[in-house]
Amino acid sequence: MAFFILFLILLISVSTYFKNSSRPSKAFFQFSSAFRTNENYLNKTLDDVQVLLSDSIANPEKLFSAFPSDLYEQSGILIIIYKHDSLIYWSDNSVPLSAPDLHFYDTLVLMELPNGWFLSKSKECSDFFIQGLCLIKTYYPY
Repeated sequence: MAFFILFLILLISVSTYFKNSSRPSKAFFQFSSAFRTNENYLNKTLDDVQVLLSDSIANPEKLFSAFPSDLYEQSGILIIIYKHDSLIYWSDNSVPLSAPDLHFYDTLVLMELPNGWFLSKSKECSDFFIQGLCLIKTYYPY
């Protein structure tokens, strides 16, 4: 009887070890898949903004009605638009903003801001500099 209990404990332990040993790769795959999905959505959103700006260069205020007001809450996407060096549009005020860095034009950058980690991508359209931020991980410092 004692041998059976010892064998059962050993069997459960080995089974648990092998079951849990695949979790890091599964977690990485899930993160990688979600990251690619969010990156694609960010690219699509930036392309949409670029088209809207091209169509309404004389009136960029049309952007305020083009995107839902809860874009950041629903999808973690934040759109920021500068004309020359002046901020003219931001889709949400939940993220602290800084001046645009034109050195990162049309590149993907990981940014740490006071409230989280973000994927940042930038584009230019005429006199406009468009920056898209996609939330990767929320950070609560307090």
